[in-house]
Amino acid sequence: MWLKLAPNWVHHKWVIQPSERTLIRYGLILHPIGNNMTFMDTAEIRSKLGAELRAARARRGYSQEKLAALSGISRNAIVRFESGERSIDVVRLFALAEALRVNPGDLLDAAQRGD
Repeated sequence: MWLKLAPNWVHHKWVIQPSERTLIRYGLILHPIGNNMTFMDTAEIRSKLGAELRAARARRGYSQEKLAALSGISRNAIVRFESGERSIDVVRLFALAEALRVNPGDLLDAAQRGD
């Protein structure tokens, strides 16, 4: 899956839209479920994406140090991303995904599903 950028017409900022079913806006992910919407707050987003990043790293058998070397992102930043302490910006998400040889959209989708 490829990431698509969609404009936030209210504030004219760009937001990540990982799939047709999900929209990240105002620090919340909106999930359509039937006719209802559920919400994840930013702490939950960071936590789930961090857990998926950690799982992807483990599947490759990489240490945090090896991932840092391959991605050009410091080990300390990776520790903070994986713990959910810090948000991952789009540029770093792409760098980490490339180092892990996964699609960044797949990381977001897995985090959304809670895999």
